[in-house]
Amino acid sequence: MPMSNTANIPRLKENAVGLWGNYAQAMAVTAPLGSVVSSLFAGALYAGANLPLVTLLAFITSCAWIYILSCFSSKINSAGGFYTYSANSLGRRTGYFEAVTEFMAFLLTTVFEGMYVGIIVPSLVRVFGIVLPSWSWIPLTALGIGLAIPFTYYDITKTLTKYVAVAATSEVILLLGLGLYLVFKAGPANTIAVFTDLHLAPHGVSGLATGYLLAVISVAGAGTATYLGEETKSPSKNIKRGMWLALILGGASMILSSYSVVVSWGLTHAADLGGASVPLVQLAAKVSAALAVVTVLLAVNSLIVSNVGTNLAASRILFSLAREGGAPSKFTSVHGKHRSPYISSIFVGAVAVGIGLSTPLLLGFINAHQFIAVA
Repeated sequence: MPMSNTANIPRLKENAVGLWGNYAQAMAVTAPLGSVVSSLFAGALYAGANLPLVTLLAFITSCAWIYILSCFSSKINSAGGFYTYSANSLGRRTGYFEAVTEFMAFLLTTVFEGMYVGIIVPSLVRVFGIVLPSWSWIPLTALGIGLAIPFTYYDITKTLTKYVAVAATSEVILLLGLGLYLVFKAGPANTIAVFTDLHLAPHGVSGLATGYLLAVISVAGAGTATYLGEETKSPSKNIKRGMWLALILGGASMILSSYSVVVSWGLTHAADLGGASVPLVQLAAKVSAALAVVTVLLAVNSLIVSNVGTNLAASRILFSLAREGGAPSKFTSVHGKHRSPYISSIFVGAVAVGIGLSTPLLLGFINAHQFIAVA
């Protein structure tokens, strides 16, 4: 683009976030508590009592991924995140293909997690003997997706530092505290066999592989801080540090949670965790009803916070693509006060709400949720 037009290039808010904000974005999509109550324990169906092992392996895999992103982010930073790295290393066509793929991934993740609010809330309140009507998924899904939209529309500094960072850190504190309590309470039931004895997996190596994939989905997410490249102060330092801080804290809390719940549940019954109704909440309820309520509230909030993170990432991909001529120019619109890509943010949220409410009408709610999960 000619230098004379440089001043007219739409730009997001510069120096809006530092280390704390990047940590918040990375932790938002990692969503440790939301992952634990949703996808992590589903891996127990396949990995059984080896769930802590596959969670540990998923953490190691995520470390390798974040290392690669750290190398890129120390040299290249933009609102395009991952796809900018591909475009600069493998060419614009490869970058564009990855951008479209990433956008769809984040969009469908927003739908998936919003719909899961419609599943988890009825399951969670059922622990307390409350049965919600069958149509409750409609308002719950709408809220699960829709509540994230205002946070991505307004000032990103306040969104990340005053809401997301505090909420996500609260999740980690809860998981670490409850996990340590369960470990001490388990006493002689504690064992290293969950990490070393592969015979504990009910479906052998194939089961471990499937459990590992589910664990990777649960642990991964810290890399989305790269989409804040244009809005970060000293991005080559703060993005890298934010990703690593979120991965270490989030990963440690999930590894501890997987171990503590398995030994508390019993190694011989660990595979049942995958079909149990929110096992973490059941164990929290045995400690106190108040702790169970706090766990429920933070778990739902975790899914909403995660949607804030995925919407932030998807909207910035769309904004960056539009700025490069790869999407309609309308998506380059930047809010006059908040300096956010507000048209992109509203579009992502609106499409996600539309998919989340329409697909169940065609496939049924549970089938639709599974379809989105596979996609």
